[in-house]
Amino acid sequence: MLVGLFSVRDLVAEDFGPIYQAKNGKVAARQCIGMLRHQLQQFPDLSVNDYRLYYLGDYDTDTGKIDPLLEPKIYDLDYSVLHAREVDDE
Repeated sequence: MLVGLFSVRDLVAEDFGPIYQAKNGKVAARQCIGMLRHQLQQFPDLSVNDYRLYYLGDYDTDTGKIDPLLEPKIYDLDYSVLHAREVDDE
């Protein structure tokens, strides 16, 4: 199965965090927003604008092959959902 490789960049620290895999960009964005929401609970003055989600390439879980991008691409996040309540889609 082909999955995407992503990393969050801290613009203040000028550093990328750990690489993680997600089925697609929307799932990676949801994971990143969840991480930022958790950080905001512990650090209410945190500026979420200091963080960017980057798509780094693809990983084939069947073959182990990594196909990196030559230049990482920013994956846009909807920061407005950080303060929204969770809603059930039932």
